[in-house]
Amino acid sequence: MKNTIFNKHLHKILIKIISPEHQWKLSIHAQWDFLIGTLKDKVILEKVTNDSLILSVCHASWAQELLMLTPLLKKKVNALFDTERIKHIRLRTIDFSLRKQRFSEKIDKKIQTDELLHQQPLRYLSNREQRCLKKVGYGDLREDLESYAFRCKQTMQKGERNDNEKKK
Repeated sequence: MKNTIFNKHLHKILIKIISPEHQWKLSIHAQWDFLIGTLKDKVILEKVTNDSLILSVCHASWAQELLMLTPLLKKKVNALFDTERIKHIRLRTIDFSLRKQRFSEKIDKKIQTDELLHQQPLRYLSNREQRCLKKVGYGDLREDLESYAFRCKQTMQKGERNDNEKKK
């Protein structure tokens, strides 16, 4: 339930950001569970390009199964639009457990980074940046943007320090 609400909010934000000629790709993402059906636990929509879908499958046997279903999947996806947008479906196999492990490691690292960021005052944001952040309606999004801006500034400072050390 929580993930669905998050996806709806994310969809609303992305619609405003993404140019109109690429918004059809969001439709595929929004309808993905319906399009893939019972295989949603076995298949991940990795990427939507101008004419193809790139899918990751949890096992080679499922990739073979999905390969036989690609004409049907293409038909279902293209039925969402007035023209044939998807011409190719590309498959690759990945180990979902490793992907989940990497994802949880990234989350742990982000949590540690965020804890460090919240311990330090955000004195690096200009008044203009702080005013812009106050306009963001979603609290979690505002915090994420704030910490992202802070990390960007830290990275730039590290890069400047490294450049100065190389000059010496």
